[in-house]
Amino acid sequence: MCAPRASRLTASARARLLQGLHYCHKNNILHRDIKGSNILIDNAGTVKIADFGLARSYAGQESTNALTNRACARGVAPAPPRTRA
Repeated sequence: MCAPRASRLTASARARLLQGLHYCHKNNILHRDIKGSNILIDNAGTVKIADFGLARSYAGQESTNALTNRACARGVAPAPPRTRA
């Protein structure tokens, strides 16, 4: 009996996610890191898009050519040097 309710919640969450992405794109923002861990859903079914660290603003079609699929690891400290025991 839970399957139809779960299916409705999944469809609703998907629709809300797409509405959120449409809002971002309409306001010239590309998220660039949509994945399961960046989509937050609470018990009430509220959907939130998180982690805009790789997001970029663009001014329209002409500037999308300047964007790449490469990411940089900002704020990550280098590994400490290994010492011999």
